[in-house]
Amino acid sequence: MRTSQNVEANLPVDPNAKPLSPQERMQRLADNVVILVWMTDAQDTCVFMNDSTLYAPQQWAEFSGAAWGRNMHPDDSAAVTLLIAQARAAQREYQVEYRICKSDGTLRWMLSCGAPRRAADGTFLGYNGTMVDVSARHEALEQVRRSEAEFRQREERFRSLTKLSSDWYWETDAEARFTFLSDGLYRLFGTFPEEVLGRTRSDRAADPDQPGLLAYLERVAARESFRDLPYSAYVPSRGVVRHAVISGEPVFDNDVFTGYRGTGRDVTEQIEVAARLALLAEENNAIVENALELMVILDSEGRYLRVNEAARAILGYEPAEMLGRHYTEFLLPDDQGKRSAAERQMRQGATSIADLETRWCHKDGRIVHLASSVRWSESAQIMYATGRDVTKRRTAEEATRISDRRLRSIIEMTPAGYIMTDAHGFIVGINPAFSSMTGYLSAELMGMDVMRLLVHCPVDNALFRQGGITSAHGKEATLVCKDGQQRYVLINVTIERDDAGNAQTLTAFITDITERKHGEARMEQLATHDALTGLPNRSLINSRMQQMLSAATQGQQISLMFIDLDRFKEVNDSLGHVNGDALLQDVAKRFKHVTRPQDMIARLGGDEFVAASHCTNGVQSATVIAERLLAALVLPFTVDGHEVFVSASIGISMYPEDGMSNATLFQNADIAMYRAKAAGRNGYCFFKAHMSAETRTRMTLENALHRALERNEFELHYQPRIDLCTMQATGMEALIRWNHPQLGRVAPLDFIPLAEERGFIEAIGKWVLQEACLQCRRLSCTYGIPLQVSVNVAARQLKSADFTAHVVQALESAELAPRFLELELTESALIDNIDATATVLHALREMGVRISVDDFGTGFSGLTYLRRFPLDILKLDRSFLSHETAGVRSDAFIKAFVDMAHTLDLSVVAEGVEDDATCEFLRDCACDEAQGYLFARPLPLAAFEAYIAAQVNAVWVAPAAVQ
Repeated sequence: MRTSQNVEANLPVDPNAKPLSPQERMQRLADNVVILVWMTDAQDTCVFMNDSTLYAPQQWAEFSGAAWGRNMHPDDSAAVTLLIAQARAAQREYQVEYRICKSDGTLRWMLSCGAPRRAADGTFLGYNGTMVDVSARHEALEQVRRSEAEFRQREERFRSLTKLSSDWYWETDAEARFTFLSDGLYRLFGTFPEEVLGRTRSDRAADPDQPGLLAYLERVAARESFRDLPYSAYVPSRGVVRHAVISGEPVFDNDVFTGYRGTGRDVTEQIEVAARLALLAEENNAIVENALELMVILDSEGRYLRVNEAARAILGYEPAEMLGRHYTEFLLPDDQGKRSAAERQMRQGATSIADLETRWCHKDGRIVHLASSVRWSESAQIMYATGRDVTKRRTAEEATRISDRRLRSIIEMTPAGYIMTDAHGFIVGINPAFSSMTGYLSAELMGMDVMRLLVHCPVDNALFRQGGITSAHGKEATLVCKDGQQRYVLINVTIERDDAGNAQTLTAFITDITERKHGEARMEQLATHDALTGLPNRSLINSRMQQMLSAATQGQQISLMFIDLDRFKEVNDSLGHVNGDALLQDVAKRFKHVTRPQDMIARLGGDEFVAASHCTNGVQSATVIAERLLAALVLPFTVDGHEVFVSASIGISMYPEDGMSNATLFQNADIAMYRAKAAGRNGYCFFKAHMSAETRTRMTLENALHRALERNEFELHYQPRIDLCTMQATGMEALIRWNHPQLGRVAPLDFIPLAEERGFIEAIGKWVLQEACLQCRRLSCTYGIPLQVSVNVAARQLKSADFTAHVVQALESAELAPRFLELELTESALIDNIDATATVLHALREMGVRISVDDFGTGFSGLTYLRRFPLDILKLDRSFLSHETAGVRSDAFIKAFVDMAHTLDLSVVAEGVEDDATCEFLRDCACDEAQGYLFARPLPLAAFEAYIAAQVNAVWVAPAAVQ
């Protein structure tokens, strides 16, 4: 059996030194190694490398040429990579120098060497190599050249040793007992396979607790593959410990685990050779041992013997300028004491000093901060010193100190509160703003648990202690002040944690946002509530209604009530908008008072309200609520000293019968509300399905009304007014008709109320005035008779500020004298706003326009009202001509009515005269005029003109009478 050469025998030996054991020698080499030694197998996988300060500790398997290549300078990488690739392809040695880039941006020169390792039979086993920092050796090349021959001789000896290594193969059963071992085991360990069969790897372990063996046992227990686990075995026949690396994988037979098979490799020689190579590197590269950014060698007196190139970059001097000069010439005088103290320590027995920070003078006058390490040689005649330029770090630290002072000043002056806590959340720092914000003195706050002050805080104790959370920005919380007052605050928090994730400190800036929150609440109130009454507005009722519908369970009913105050506009116009607003506020209060807490009452705008309620008993519950709302308006309201009576019309739709959505329920409640108004107001109406069709018809009419005037769809019909004395037509009543191209003739009762309701009546009434005056003037001039025209005026027209102007304009444009125009008003229009109406009528009367009351006697007006208005004519309603009234005979009532009118100097016009008997009776009663089907129906203009022409042919009237 061949044995490996003793490489150690070729190393210099001190005959007086105490022999070191292999373990002690390896420990010493490991403690002082300055060269990177590596070995790879035939597949270029690293199987060994020693520790080195030139390269941060890595695992062997992580070390590769490609990984190391990433540190190369870009200008060197391609050439070096090609050279090494070519060498390895030819399995030959290589040696190359190149630059590497360190993490701090500086460059170092490296010498990389590699040599193939072969077995005894010449089989290529891999590479052995070193990487050495030779930055400081560029000025020591001669010394390196003198040692190259010896280095190559020892490197060749190392390669010879590696040729002796080879692998062996093994198999174990399911109990980890060896069942097969190759013969290579004997060559390496001097043990026959038969001696090991049936035993486990633990039986031969040099140390049963060695990490590699424990890792092996864990892999076996887990049935996992393993590769290159270190293993040390005791060889009894030689009395030595051998080192190996083992690899293996589990074996399964039909998914049944049967054991392991694998390989082993003896790495004892490689480990010993690596140690010796490291020792050789230390002997040949003493200059490299302390080579950092700056490296110098001084004699025992402190004069420079050698200065590397880094000194030029750091101190600005050429190396030659420093040689032979004492280091104190370059050291800042104020730091001479530090250096002298260091020298004293070394003379007193210290062999080295690390991280001695001193200040040096740059050639251009700048001050350079160096962190130095100094070591004396064993002879104490030579001093090796390395220095690291920490000027930027010192400058940065000073800038940081200045920044900290500025930050502290800013924190002290900022209006935002600032706090800092310790790891337990207790306050250790505050600024004056936080003290002012809380009302506590600074001394009272120090040591207080921050969570005692902050409630509803997203950064609570649990989160504070939870790892991973390092900041929280823009979080809202509530700050509890000393006086108990709570304020809204906005918090920005930073949490400092250690490597384990444990909180160390918490810093927070706290801004008082109480006013902003109050403002947001006010904005929310304004956005969701009616500014006048404080009730929810349309947006909020829509949202709440949607919530009610979404939450409604099967069988649950909800009512939606559309409430419109009756004649509110008239009250608003008569009393003024300020008083109208006050009335709406009082109405809202009464509605809230009579509704349940779970009900919702809202104002949509104007005089429109909405109520939404859960109705346990369906229609019955809704009826109770509607009656309460109506009852709330029964008592009069006092507005600006006036008693005002207000009623309401309520339309009700029920979920789910009348709709499943907000829009449908609102629409149907609106439809029902108009039905309630049409039924006489001051009541409620539940939606019925047939109302939709009627509403669609109503909407069709409303849409058509928008364009009826501009499309000339209106025309006037005229009904003659007969003087009962002469039995001749002395005037006519103008009656509007609508001829729609699709709907045909639309009855006045179908569109006039709609026009009044939707505000079209003013424009239509203005057109009627103009057309009636124009035709009256034309007919009077054409036929030479003084005709008067009677025009009906709606209450809404009378309230218009422009009504009088419209009358004047119609008269002037037609050139018609005012006495030929008669305005007919209903009783309700007269008494709607007595003072305002009287003012308008007096102005018209002064112009010469005649005023009549239509359908007098059907309302509730009294003689007092008749005396307040400048009236000329009373029109007797047709109902008095056809039947008795309250037990009084019609003829007696009519006689009394005519007598009363004449007593008041008023003329009487009877409407609806349809037979001769009635006509004769009216003549007997001295009634002034009459109109009705007995004389003529309302006639189109052409027919009426023919009627007048026929009368003129029978009775001639002088044309001057119409002027």
